[in-house]
Amino acid sequence: MALTDEEYIESAGNSCPNCRCNDSVNADQTFANGDSAWCNCDCSECGATWTDSYRLVGYNSLEIPK
Repeated sequence: MALTDEEYIESAGNSCPNCRCNDSVNADQTFANGDSAWCNCDCSECGATWTDSYRLVGYNSLEIPK
């Protein structure tokens, strides 16, 4: 049974949503457009492919030169 979105988020995207293997996830280049970003992923264990989805929620560590 595949991971739910909540379970996948809880694993920080480190587990395959299909086979749940946690050491076989490969991520491709991340793309962004506006407040969204996505990354194509695959599992070297079971061959599943999926797209991780990200949403801009803010920023941190702002440094302003003097």
